[in-house]
Order: sequence, then structure tokens, then C-alpha cells
Amino acid sequence: MKRSITILVSIIWLVAFSQSDLYVKQLDENVVIEKDTIFGTLSLPGCETKVPLVIFVAGSGPTDRNGNSLMMSVTNSYLLLANELNSKNIATYRYDKRGIAMSAKSLHDVENTTLETYINDANSIVERFKKDKRFSKIILLGHSEGALISTVVAKNNSSLKGLISVAGTGESIDKTLKKQLEQLPETLRMESYTIIDSLKNKQLVHKVNPQLKQIFNPTFQKFLISWMQYEPTEILQKVTIPICIIQGTKDIQVSTENAIALQKANPKAKLHILQNMNHVLKTIETDDRADNLKLYNSPTIPIHAELSAIISDFVKK
Repeated sequence: MKRSITILVSIIWLVAFSQSDLYVKQLDENVVIEKDTIFGTLSLPGCETKVPLVIFVAGSGPTDRNGNSLMMSVTNSYLLLANELNSKNIATYRYDKRGIAMSAKSLHDVENTTLETYINDANSIVERFKKDKRFSKIILLGHSEGALISTVVAKNNSSLKGLISVAGTGESIDKTLKKQLEQLPETLRMESYTIIDSLKNKQLVHKVNPQLKQIFNPTFQKFLISWMQYEPTEILQKVTIPICIIQGTKDIQVSTENAIALQKANPKAKLHILQNMNHVLKTIETDDRADNLKLYNSPTIPIHAELSAIISDFVKK
């Protein structure tokens, strides 16, 4: 069924930059996909010429347009990055994922939500903005799970002019989950591996140890099954537009080996390994896991100093 897309534009407000004469014009520009509204913010730099547009695709979990995950993680990473890109004359669009924050009512059937649900949303947003004459080109920026979603969209959407993968995995998520669960006590670890293997084989697991329900809740198993079917390197091999791969050395969720595997899959991609950047795009000098996790709830701490410059150079070239 062809998706009908309309636009709702609400109040405009201005945010002044203290270090320049530029300003950001922010509009709540909300994309309506069929009968559902995906709410987001379009931030435009204060210039009259056409500018590139970077569309952010958020990471896993209940992540909003600012990069915050309800009360579990408050980083403002996407907001901070958008502000820095705006100061470099790049427009950005950030949106609340389906089912999250202002987009909460757009998720009608949690149990049957799959990765394709979010792929379709991202693709529809690209389709909406490619008709917008304010923008010279459109580039997708996917973070974590959003990197995979963006890669799938980039493989199939010829209107995109670039793909930026930030902290994206270079393997299917079942393999990543096993690595992340290695530190569990042996009994729980083996039980979790059995569940992962079942889901990889598209088999639902109805009885889950209460200690593992946060990860393998039966309500979300169809989503995990769909996610596990995607091999990021195989998809990236088929992407023909320019690619920028960015990975931090202090990411405790996704290792640098993932970025290397992605670049190997598509050797034309530009690879940037940022020293001391963690998964939420902040700088951490120590190897202490507790210190790293504190940055998951540090909304006022700036993002990594090199990140926006690398993205800006890629977008403008």
C-alpha cells in the first residue's frame, strides 16, 4: 500500500548561538505515515541558500529525538550533535521513534513490531524530505541499531547522497548479544544463548527465566527475530553511495572490530576511529566501566570534540 505522507508544521522558535551570527530555526515538522504521526524536529541553519539535510535514525530501545532513552539514559547526544552541525550550515531532522515520546500513539501492536517497522518509518521520512526544495541533498545518520536501519534504507533508496554509520555493529545482533552477555553467571549465560539460538531460528520462546525477561520478554521476541536476520556487512556491500563509518574506542557496547568489519565489507567507505569516544558519543578518558556508564546520564557534557567536524566534512564533500 502506498504510504501517504503529509506535513504538520507548528510553532517556530529561534535559538541564538553565542559564538557566531548564525542562528537555528527549529520547526516541529511531523511526518504522517498513513494514519500515524512520527514527531520530530527540523533544525535549519540561518542562511538563505540550500543546505544539506542530515536525518538522524536513533539507536535501540525507547530512544527519543534527543538521544534519550526515557529515564534509563539521558544524554542529549543527538541534540548536541544537531546543534553543532547547524553551526556548520547543515540542517538536521531528529524524530521520536515510533512508540516513543510524542510518537507513542503510533505504535499499535507491540508484539508484531519488527525491525522492518522502523525501516519503513525511516524510508518514509527520506521520501518526504527528498521533495523539499530547501535541501541540496539528504544524508542518513544512523546510530547503533539505527546504523543498520539506515544501511538497509540506503541500499534501496536512490535519493540518498550519503550514509553515516555511527557505532554500528559489523555482525548480526545475535552474535553481539552473546558477547554482551558473556559476563553472566554460567547458568544464565547458557540459558540466554539457548534463547538466542532459538530466536535466530525464528522460534519464539514462551518460558523465560525472570532474570532474563528484561532482554527476552516474549512481547518483544518477534522484533528480535526480525533483527537477527540482518547481516550488516552483507547489506553494506550493496550500498553504492558514499559511506562514512565512525566508531569510538571506549564504546562498551560495540567494539572497534565491528567498524573494521564494516569497512572491509565496503572498502570505499571512509573509516574514522575516535579515541576515547563511548557509545553515547561522549569522551571518557579512563577504562573504568562505572565512569563510562555515568556519561549515559550526563546531558550537559559535550559530545566528542572531533565528531561533528568529521561528519561535516563528509556531508559537504
